[in-house]
Amino acid sequence: MRDGLCPRIMWGGTLWLALVSLCILIWRPTLHERSHWLSVALHLFVGLPFFALAGLFVVNDVSILHVAAFGGESLPLKYRFAATWAAREGPLLMWVGWMGLLSWLFRRPLQGEAGDLRLYQTRLRLSHISTLALLLISFSLDPFKPTPQFFFGGGLNPLLQTDLMVIHPPLIFLTYALCFQLTSIGLSSAYLNSNEAIQQRTLAVARPALIIATIGIGLGGLWAYLILDWGGYWAWDPVETGSLLPWLALVGIVHLRTRPGKVRPSIWSGGAILTGVLALFATTVTRAGGVWASSIHTFVTDDSGTLPENVFGRLMVLKDNPAATEIMTYTTWMMILIGCWFAIQRSEYRNQPLRQSSVWVSAVPAGVALIGALLFSNMDVITWNVVPDALFVGFLLLPMCLAQQKIKTKPEVVDSENWSYTTFTSLPLHGILTVLIFALTEDVFITMIFAALFLPLYYAHLL
Repeated sequence: MRDGLCPRIMWGGTLWLALVSLCILIWRPTLHERSHWLSVALHLFVGLPFFALAGLFVVNDVSILHVAAFGGESLPLKYRFAATWAAREGPLLMWVGWMGLLSWLFRRPLQGEAGDLRLYQTRLRLSHISTLALLLISFSLDPFKPTPQFFFGGGLNPLLQTDLMVIHPPLIFLTYALCFQLTSIGLSSAYLNSNEAIQQRTLAVARPALIIATIGIGLGGLWAYLILDWGGYWAWDPVETGSLLPWLALVGIVHLRTRPGKVRPSIWSGGAILTGVLALFATTVTRAGGVWASSIHTFVTDDSGTLPENVFGRLMVLKDNPAATEIMTYTTWMMILIGCWFAIQRSEYRNQPLRQSSVWVSAVPAGVALIGALLFSNMDVITWNVVPDALFVGFLLLPMCLAQQKIKTKPEVVDSENWSYTTFTSLPLHGILTVLIFALTEDVFITMIFAALFLPLYYAHLL
């Protein structure tokens, strides 16, 4: 017990150091302007857990379960390092590390932010809060747990022992980290009603994100062709398709610049938020492997019983799995971000600014991850099964509820001859019908798709 406990406490301390660093950066997002070296240290501490785990793989410290399961003394040094992201824990810490690095690189005001301190600080805080959510998920996974007695790992899968394993996953997670930076730009611009130079701010991040995503997906296709014997560069594997979705969103953002002056600021904000949603969706598909859909990229499988027919039901099979906190956080995150987009649309159609303080609804996923780390870390005592699926529909509507402001005058109809939902009834049909669809289908994703299609129609005739 002593041999296993000491390394766990020592290396687990890097997680706590990263947590404290993030809390300080959220509190003082512009700390670099006052204390350059302290800010450098805090950003480095954010990535420290990943480098600690990678170092344990390099020296093959089998007292750590993750290393014992996927490492190997006979592996070449580069494959020992790549084994760090061979399962659940490593990629998440790598994602946290990328977020810390990007927060440092984009620490200075982007175009249009120099004269708006609150916009600048909000963007940085939202980025750090996203990193905090990922770090809290890492606490639930416990990447530095000790190896139990008589445990013998299978080592790194031979299919992963390739140079492409060293390059491809880091590029994909760097892309997702850039997508979160875009989401922070979109949310801060929309909620603070600061649309000046939003195109330039968005493109400043979207362009490198698109290049990195293209290289990462291309190398993944090459890996599939050369190593996995799929017979081609693309097999429409669920994980491949999932990684393509953020790439398509980035392509769309970059091409918006071809219509100067004709793209509303809300479209730029919506596109930026969409990249974060799709990055989360792609990650969820990957890390719910074997449950969401059959894929060669599997982290967790569940072969017991018959899986539910609906998509969300299959995902919720993991509610009593140790990885449940991660899946619950990602799902909540997607719902909150989509709900934020709904709130932005409503504010535009009503020509009414969003309540600025309601932007902090985006911190809800970090709260879910915190609850998971504190309450659901021991799945033998309590599991996520106690949480009803209806809660996620509530997350979908929460941003609109928090951003609601009293309307001094009743919105007018653009043309009295045109029919609109608001003239039909004063009841909030967008909320009522969303809840009704969930009651009929009991599928959160069908409800989400309905809301995404209906809400723009609902507000289409409002000023």
